[in-house]
Amino acid sequence: MTPRTIADAGAARAGAILGTLVAAGATYAVLSPGSRSTPLVLAASALARAGKLTLHVVLDERVAAFVALGLARASGQPCLLFCTSGSAGAHYLPALVEANASDGAIVAITADRPARLQGVGAAQTVSQGQLYGAHVRESVNIGADSDAAHARALTAMAVLRALGPTLGPVHINVAFEEPLWLPEVEAPLPTSVAVVRPLPGPCPALPSEVAARLRECQRPVIVAGAHLQKGDHDAITALALALGAPVIADGASGLREHLSPELVVTTAEALLRPSAWRDALTPDLVVRVGRIPTTRTVVEWLAAVKDAFTVLIDASGRLYDPAGAADVFMATTVAAATPALAAASTPAPRAWSQRWAAAELSARRAMTPVVSATHWGGAFTLALVTALRERAAPPPLFVASSMAVRELDLVIPVRGEPGSPIPLHVSRGANGIDGNIATATGLALAAGGAVALLGDLAFRHDIGALLTARELGARLVLLVIDNGGGGIFEYLPIAAHDDFTPYFLTPQQSDIAAIARGAGARVIELESTAAVASAVNEALSGAGPTVLVARTDRADSVACYRAALTAGASAAEAALTTMGGAQ
Repeated sequence: MTPRTIADAGAARAGAILGTLVAAGATYAVLSPGSRSTPLVLAASALARAGKLTLHVVLDERVAAFVALGLARASGQPCLLFCTSGSAGAHYLPALVEANASDGAIVAITADRPARLQGVGAAQTVSQGQLYGAHVRESVNIGADSDAAHARALTAMAVLRALGPTLGPVHINVAFEEPLWLPEVEAPLPTSVAVVRPLPGPCPALPSEVAARLRECQRPVIVAGAHLQKGDHDAITALALALGAPVIADGASGLREHLSPELVVTTAEALLRPSAWRDALTPDLVVRVGRIPTTRTVVEWLAAVKDAFTVLIDASGRLYDPAGAADVFMATTVAAATPALAAASTPAPRAWSQRWAAAELSARRAMTPVVSATHWGGAFTLALVTALRERAAPPPLFVASSMAVRELDLVIPVRGEPGSPIPLHVSRGANGIDGNIATATGLALAAGGAVALLGDLAFRHDIGALLTARELGARLVLLVIDNGGGGIFEYLPIAAHDDFTPYFLTPQQSDIAAIARGAGARVIELESTAAVASAVNEALSGAGPTVLVARTDRADSVACYRAALTAGASAAEAALTTMGGAQ
């Protein structure tokens, strides 16, 4: 082959790959600079000039991958992510782990050296074909000798796996021979093959023995975790009404603001702690949707109600059941499963849902004043949620793991309370603290602005992404709860060990405000929760990133969190005793 034919073939291969991905719905791409990916960059640039793709350049591949995760979540479509050969693609792994566990559609494209350079010590050449192992839904390898038609076919196969049955990451490894570009070679406008997202079919009738067991159940409960699928909110409401079931809606589920107060349970962390009266709330049917609940109390309660008939619904076909409690696993959407479950079930007596509603209302009334009364993370979280709900169209809110998402669980309201619903995003697949700022940056780029709630360690873990947010001009507001280390470890037995502080709590000496200013962000240091609303509104009216710093006392935060749960549990016990529900 001549240099010209090699360059032409590389351009055609890259165009076929990207054209197919755009035809499948991709509207965003994130690239990191490098040489071997030149044909991909030029094809993406041609699509951007044609108005078919929005292109972002991010220097750090780890940050780039989490930005892509945020863009994918905000758009609901695959986000393209590509880099050069060598170690560059290895930096994508943390984000792909989270995307795989929480249904984020990232198409990671790693440029590679041709086969003749593999295994012979060539520079910037590593084994990339199965770089991400089990953490992607599909991996395909497109060789340097593959023509455009072959590249299109393999790309279509990969993107179909990214699109269904639930969204998820895939990996395309594509080799390019030099020359990667010649002045006389124009990048052709990419060509494509049409790809249609697969949709789940109707759920078949339940086996007769399952239907018989469902008809016997009189105390149903629905438990909804994070990362629900599009359309699940309405389907869960319909299922709850059909079963007469209360819905334990995790704060991270995004479901609470869409459910009527008589259906939703927001105080499960208080209600379900071991107690003499908890048996009054013991179900005989549990329907679980979404990921594992955030709080340990709910997880342990689910494991403890061993006699309950348990149905798990997840369209991905993955079994989220560490306790091994499932009796039935339905690999479909909630919307598809609802008619079959409703047809086989007998609505619960109204007294069952009334018992839950009384406990919930009493616990909520008792907990809210405790949460808002003191200068701690939960009070700042409540102030942030209130401020965002007062806006006509709240921006997306990303909430980090550890204490941030647990304090959110105490304060997210239900439908009917004043304010507008907040588009809520979390990373509760792998539950790590990495990539939070980068993920929120992706949300901000797609939505025109976003807010993130995170702790001081999560902030420091992703400092590089703050530089990226500044470079890309993302309107991003970070509320950092600075409690001097990993506050969540205070709730574990290890907190009593002499080595707790240096090896688990790990307080850091760096100044968060100074770091943020050094990255080019605006900084507002919050003296009280009363300052949150004005600070958030000021930040969202400007451009670029703003960091709000709320310094709290860790010991006070632990005491407040526990006091809120104790108040809720006591109030619920009193309500159930009055009803005669506690035996």
